[in-house]
Amino acid sequence: GDRLVVMSGGVIQQCGPALDVYERPINRFVAEFVGSPAMNFFEGELVAVGDALWFDEGGGRIEVPHDVREYLHAKAGDKVVLGVRPESLTLGPFEAAGSSIMAKVRIVQLLGERMEVHLSTEHHPRIVAQVPVRKDLKSGDTVAVRFDPSRLHFFAPGPLGQRLLD
Repeated sequence: GDRLVVMSGGVIQQCGPALDVYERPINRFVAEFVGSPAMNFFEGELVAVGDALWFDEGGGRIEVPHDVREYLHAKAGDKVVLGVRPESLTLGPFEAAGSSIMAKVRIVQLLGERMEVHLSTEHHPRIVAQVPVRKDLKSGDTVAVRFDPSRLHFFAPGPLGQRLLD
C-alpha cells in the first residue's frame, strides 16, 4: 500500500501518503503517533512584540517564522501547542536574539553516526533531540536547544488539538 491511515478510537484521524502524514499531521494525536521517537510538544502562548510573534513556553521564546506569522498573529495571547520533531532540533550555544531555550541533558544515547539526547526544562520534562554525534555532550550539561523554524507545527491545545495552519 502507498497510503497510511491513522485511527483513534475507531475514528479515522488522517489518511494519505506516509510522508505527507509525517510532515503535515492534521492534529496532535497524528503528530505524536507517526514517527519514532515521537514529536516533542511544548505548551505555551503566542506573544506579539511589535511586528514580531513569539511562542513563549515559560522558560524561553521561539520566534514564529515569517511565512506563518501573519496567520498566527490573530491568535496572539492564545494558548497553543508547538510541535517539533527530534531531528528538527539542534544543540549549541545560547543565542539571546534567536529561537532557543535552555535545557538540561538527562540521557545521551549513541545510535551510530547520530545520538538521541533526552533533555528537560522546568516546564517541559521530556524533550528528545536527534543530533550528530558530539563527544563533548554528557548527562548534567546545560545546552541551548534551537528549533528549525521551517519545521515547526502549531496545534490547538488538547490531545486531539487541530493543526493551526492550512
